[in-house]
Amino acid sequence: MAETLKVLQVIPALNEGGAEQTVVDISEALISEHHESFVVSSGGRLSDRLKNIGAHVIELPVQSKNPLTMIRNIGRLQKVIVTNDISVVHARSRAPAWSAFAAARRCGCPFVTTHHGTFKDAGFFKSIYNGVMARGDVVIANSNFISRRIQDKYPHAAGRAVTIPRGIDTAYFDSAAVDQDRIAAFRTRIEAPANARLVLLPGRLTPWKGQEVFVSAARLVKAQHGFHDLVFVIAGEAPEGARFARDLKTKIEASGLVADVKLTGHVDDMPAAYVTADLVVSASIEPEAFGRVAAEAQAMERPVIATALGGSLETVEDGVTGWLCAPNDVTALADAIIRGLNQTPEERQQMGQRGRGRVMERFSKASMCALTLEVYRTAINQHAESP
Repeated sequence: MAETLKVLQVIPALNEGGAEQTVVDISEALISEHHESFVVSSGGRLSDRLKNIGAHVIELPVQSKNPLTMIRNIGRLQKVIVTNDISVVHARSRAPAWSAFAAARRCGCPFVTTHHGTFKDAGFFKSIYNGVMARGDVVIANSNFISRRIQDKYPHAAGRAVTIPRGIDTAYFDSAAVDQDRIAAFRTRIEAPANARLVLLPGRLTPWKGQEVFVSAARLVKAQHGFHDLVFVIAGEAPEGARFARDLKTKIEASGLVADVKLTGHVDDMPAAYVTADLVVSASIEPEAFGRVAAEAQAMERPVIATALGGSLETVEDGVTGWLCAPNDVTALADAIIRGLNQTPEERQQMGQRGRGRVMERFSKASMCALTLEVYRTAINQHAESP
């Protein structure tokens, strides 16, 4: 019988985001194969979901970048590793990765990292800080774009870097599984008429996600083409204390788009949001590490518009499953939206079907989980063989 894995995933918090959802996905895969999943974070919306599937959820202040707290977290994580006989430690963000790396080394435990986000060239000290993510026994990149960035910036990690694309749950993100009641509930929430067409931009409210460009494109589309039946929807929440959400609301009001652009905050039922939309937009002005929105939208058989940067170049096939446009370019985004809206229903359906096929072939949750569990076994075996 195969050895039971006891995997400790460490992440700053458990709210919305691709990294957080991946923690849940890997936990489900571990538990379904009779392994054990331990998750350390500062808490969040997904904690209860993890507990419900049988994961061990431990709250520690691993979100902190305070050096003293990070040092204290080493001992705290070391206690978790020893007490639970952890097989492998998996860090998913830089600040907790430093504490997790030190704790794993003290305990002689294999250490794995995943780059969920991109990173910029920075000064000497910032490069050292970022570099902990390249110190795993295995370093996972969630796209070829990120794999190249890791190996260019940290050549010593080249032999330990593997690409495992972000996996999409195609059973959860399936348009056929969303009934009319869920669609109606989403329309009611955003106060959109039953016959209104929707253009949806999901994502955390932060400047680099391109919501301001989206609002400017909405104004341009409305000014030039009318589309009185059209509603633009921005779905996502802002980090606590951030001013950006207030600034975005001010921009919407100043643009005269209060009735045309809806801010939803956090959405619990994203499949309903996707399937209600005619088009889905990822307007990021900086590279996406993977491009989860684009992949989820395609899984829901919705044409997607994404900026031609980073991981989106891998998730979207231009003109086949959606369109790529120049980043931070209001006119280019508006033109792409018009192109999508001018499609016939049959053309949108065909594009959506091609998108779902692409996701099922290249970006499935099952493949991501199987490859990640194999990484754990590889890291354990390599660690056992090393001096």
